[in-house]
Amino acid sequence: MDATLSVLLTILLVIVYRIMFRKKKAEVSLSLPKGLLFATVIGFGAGGIATIWLDFIDYLTLHFHVLQEESSAFSGMYDDLEQGPYLFTFLAIVAFGPMVEEILFRGLIFRSFEEVTSLPWFAFVLSGVLFGIWHGSFIQGVYTAIMGIILGYFIKKTRSFLFVIFAHAVNNLSGTLPPSLDTDANNTLITWLSYLCILPALVILFYLHQKSKQKA
Repeated sequence: MDATLSVLLTILLVIVYRIMFRKKKAEVSLSLPKGLLFATVIGFGAGGIATIWLDFIDYLTLHFHVLQEESSAFSGMYDDLEQGPYLFTFLAIVAFGPMVEEILFRGLIFRSFEEVTSLPWFAFVLSGVLFGIWHGSFIQGVYTAIMGIILGYFIKKTRSFLFVIFAHAVNNLSGTLPPSLDTDANNTLITWLSYLCILPALVILFYLHQKSKQKA
């Protein structure tokens, strides 16, 4: 998404969200350092889940040729954007892109679903699935849907756009390093860090679940 368009959409979505919805009280209150730490772990953990899915797709592609075209299209999805100056890539994918998507999906769409049903899981699951569909590609759609569900649960418990945007940005940054840092060694390190964060991320979600039950 173009950086300028992302800025304009962010401003517009914030205005619409503030008009439509009142701020809800958090089920679990987190300090800023704790919330950002949780967001970092969740961002990397979601990346680890995505990597496992992509490795699985690579395996299937070797055995099922029908997936090769889809896999090739996915691999070249961001080629045009990444050919420009890194600053524009950073603004679009790491900075404003997550803001737009979080305000839209964990804001407007999530809160709209909360208004129409009392089912506690409905809003974060369905908004997450729609987040996956939004990305168009089947391959990308599966892991972004999982990430959307995780971030939906995160905002349901914390009611913090800052935390979910930060988690989203961490996830995107891990796959969009500056050219000077985009080395095999760094990418391998990030891959293993992402794997290692999967279990802690799930523990954090369970912790939020337990804390909200105690508060209730």
